[in-house]
Amino acid sequence: MIRKEREAVRAAGIEIEVLQGSTLDAAALRDFYPFYAATVDKRWGSAYLTRAFFEGLGRELKDHVVYVVARRAG
Repeated sequence: MIRKEREAVRAAGIEIEVLQGSTLDAAALRDFYPFYAATVDKRWGSAYLTRAFFEGLGRELKDHVVYVVARRAG
């Protein structure tokens, strides 16, 4: 089943990238912030994590964070 799901993702032209440790930089986590903010806005919550928080993850805890990015056509 997993192989079929992975093939469906490839066939749809979706590229998945996993960043962690040395491949995870502050820029990637900074770029994640708008997704976090949009989720909070959509769910009527209160955004208590800041852009600086996500950048700090890249500096201080990057060996403990896994960041998965899915892209279609770049």
